[in-house]
Amino acid sequence: MVAQDPTQNPPVLAPENYTSLGVTLTASEFIVTLGQTRVVITVGADGSPNPVLVSDLTKAISLAPNVAIGLAKSLTAAIEVYEKNFGKIPTDPKASMSVSEQSLTESAAKA
Repeated sequence: MVAQDPTQNPPVLAPENYTSLGVTLTASEFIVTLGQTRVVITVGADGSPNPVLVSDLTKAISLAPNVAIGLAKSLTAAIEVYEKNFGKIPTDPKASMSVSEQSLTESAAKA
């Protein structure tokens, strides 16, 4: 039996998934960015774990302010109905959310 070189096909161990949500605000729009980051751990030649962050499924949605308000109200109502029928929705403590605000000068320059 020939020993396999672990650097050629390193085994993958227990990937973990992290959901990310970002909202960027300008004077004229809300940009919602959704994504998922996975931590994939491979085993190096010396047997040590090598964690690697892999980001995928990233999408950005641009919403006018009035549409963003409608979306927020619809999601709030849907969550209330869901939790009434199925119980409280658990949250992922590893999930990240960020909100950033572009300066009014910067967004006015884009218009």
